[in-house]
Amino acid sequence: MNNWTGYAQYRDQRILTASPGDLILLLYDGGIRQVRLARLAIQDNKMGDASVALIKAQEIVEELMAGLDFEIDLAHDLFRLYDYLLHRLTQANLEKDDAAAQEAETMLVELRQTWAEVVQISRMPVGVAANLF
Repeated sequence: MNNWTGYAQYRDQRILTASPGDLILLLYDGGIRQVRLARLAIQDNKMGDASVALIKAQEIVEELMAGLDFEIDLAHDLFRLYDYLLHRLTQANLEKDDAAAQEAETMLVELRQTWAEVVQISRMPVGVAANLF
């Protein structure tokens, strides 16, 4: 087995065994990775590579939007954030604008950090988690 096949198997197993919260983290990780790749490509004047990475980032944000549960009030606020993020990614792609891509990256990193905290709190025993608030 070559290294690539081993990595693909590891990645697939990680996805199949991830909790719903961890799947969201994986989406954020993928979005951040794609925006960083796009920014590097823009800086290296490789616009085709930048476009491919930004489209993948847009698809990840669309997946995050599709997974929202609108029975929860926070989902509406997250939808607006994701919509703005999608707008900035689109601008970054159309104009090959590193500043727009950087803003999108910052937003994704901050959203991921917040989500990671939510996942961590959700894994705590109820009494311990209640004491945090």
